[in-house]
Amino acid sequence: MRTFFHYIKDLLNVFRRLKPFVRKKLIIDFNPRKDLSIKETMMLLKEMDFWHVNWRLFLVPQSKRLPKWCLKVGSACEKVPIVCSFPLRGKFHCLLKGEP
Repeated sequence: MRTFFHYIKDLLNVFRRLKPFVRKKLIIDFNPRKDLSIKETMMLLKEMDFWHVNWRLFLVPQSKRLPKWCLKVGSACEKVPIVCSFPLRGKFHCLLKGEP
């Protein structure tokens, strides 16, 4: 699955053009193994004057239905840094949020 950064060549130019249209937040999916690292993407958004820049591992699937207890465990695990580092080695993508 391809992410936002796969399709963009000039990142700073795209963020400069997007910024006037973002009112509340900008959410970008990215693959820290292929695209930029988590630190590089966070610094890129901060350079473009987005504040409250956070990243989150997305463990809850969008295409399959899970029992409620699995959803609660998955969303709780997304907030634990040690737990997040293991799936990042595999196939999971991250979400990056920046607020103007």
